[in-house]
Amino acid sequence: KDTDGKGHTFAEFRGNVLVIDVWATWCSSCLAKMQDFMNLKKRYDNTPGIKFITVSVDRSEARNSWIAAIKKRDMEGMLNLFPDCEEESLFESEYHISGVPRYIIIDEEGKIVTAYAPPPGGGMEELLKELMKDK
Repeated sequence: KDTDGKGHTFAEFRGNVLVIDVWATWCSSCLAKMQDFMNLKKRYDNTPGIKFITVSVDRSEARNSWIAAIKKRDMEGMLNLFPDCEEESLFESEYHISGVPRYIIIDEEGKIVTAYAPPPGGGMEELLKELMKDK
């Protein structure tokens, strides 16, 4: 669900490259790398065919902390998703999320390019340039 409580699926974004940052409010490494992710997103703001999304693995009781982190880190200009569950979410089990931060890139056809993308500032931009070069 997004910050308004609306549910989403990745299928909604077919036709776009998806760059997904999987994180949690309790993860200091996630929070430390979030600014790099946001900076990379800003560089692609005017590029059609690419969407940046964050997916939290926090549990339901952390919803207020999640919303506060989004505001504090100026993440409001993008889609931020929250599983809103008490235990492991379907997303976590389907994508084998066992640790965060984790970066996933999905191509415009909905195929996983990499479920273990390099972090922003650590090779992600080079990978995205390659994916977007013919678009």
